[in-house]
Amino acid sequence: HNSLLDKVEDNHTLYYEIVGYLPSGKVIMPNHNLDGKEYKYTYGCDYAQLKVLVYRITKVQDNGLYYEYSFDELVQYCNKYNFTHVPVVDQFIYSGNKVDIVNKVIEYCNNNPYQYEGLLEGVVIRNDDTTACKFVKFKSNLFSDAEGISKQSEKFVDLEGMS
Repeated sequence: HNSLLDKVEDNHTLYYEIVGYLPSGKVIMPNHNLDGKEYKYTYGCDYAQLKVLVYRITKVQDNGLYYEYSFDELVQYCNKYNFTHVPVVDQFIYSGNKVDIVNKVIEYCNNNPYQYEGLLEGVVIRNDDTTACKFVKFKSNLFSDAEGISKQSEKFVDLEGMS
């Protein structure tokens, strides 16, 4: 967090995940055991290394309204300040067919494109609308099983995701 502070432009807010290990060597996200296999969430970090992954940037405009950076603008901002952004699985124009998009997300989750010791946590679908934040977070079925099926319940409160 502190490594970002002096690089964030005025009136900007960066939203990010911290993944990997604490300086003590403890993993940030606890390991899971599923079907006799242990999954570690190192996200490709070496021991005692962490990554800060930016997934959203907003800016307060002169009129007081928030401007939501498009993903391309987020990438440019991250490149300018040597930040790392979340990885991109795919970019596409949504057809409006909900079944197609759910099937696409399930396919991404089942065919984890990232090589690390953990289960693919899930996929976030982002709508690039610079006037409003529109994200849908989909947790993979295997990850949900490892976390406990209760996470799929509408009544479950995810303290990790609250801010």
